[in-house]
Amino acid sequence: MAEYLRQLAADHLVHAWDLATAAGVNLRLDTGLVAAVAEWFAPVEETYRSYGMVAPRPPLARDAEPQARLLAMFGRSEALATVERFQAAFDAAFDDKDVDAVMACMTGDCVFESTAPPDGERHAGAGAVRAAWEKFFAGTTVEHRIVAEERFDAGDRVAVRWRYEWPGGHVRGVDLFVVRGGLVAEKLAYVKG
Repeated sequence: MAEYLRQLAADHLVHAWDLATAAGVNLRLDTGLVAAVAEWFAPVEETYRSYGMVAPRPPLARDAEPQARLLAMFGRSEALATVERFQAAFDAAFDDKDVDAVMACMTGDCVFESTAPPDGERHAGAGAVRAAWEKFFAGTTVEHRIVAEERFDAGDRVAVRWRYEWPGGHVRGVDLFVVRGGLVAEKLAYVKG
C-alpha cells in the first residue's frame, strides 16, 4: 500500500504540472513534495523507462533546480514548456497587444537582445524589455506572425528556429533562450541576412 501511495503522489504531482502547462500556467510545485517524489523515484526511474512508462530524460543543466530535475526524471522538459508558453503569449500579442502576458513569462531581471542592425539592441531588466515589446507590437498588425519551425532544448537553454512573416515578406532567424524557475530569463534573437 505504501508503494502504491507513492506512485499516486508522483502521478498527481507530475500530471498537475502537465495540466498547468497545457493551460499556460507556470506552476511551481511544492518543494517538499518534489523532494519526496524524487527520492522515491530515483531508484526505479530506469525500470519505469525500460517499460515505456516514462519518456527519455531530456538534457539538464548541471545546476538545474529540483523541480526541473524531477520533471526530467519523468521525461518532461520544463525549459521547453516555458519557451512554448512564452511563444504562445508572444503570438497572441500580435492580435491583442497584451505585453503583460508576454512579460508574465519572463523573470524580473530578464534580458532581450533584438535583431536591430548592425548587432542588435540589448534590453536589460523588466522595464527595458517591456518598453522594447511595446515598441515592437505597436508596429505590427494581425497579419504579422512568427512561425516556429524547430525547437530543441539543452538543459536550461532552448533554441528556436523561426520565420517572421508580414504582408509582402518574411525573414528567418533563431532565438536562444535561457530559462530559470519556469520563466524566460534571456532571449537573444539573431536573423539571417
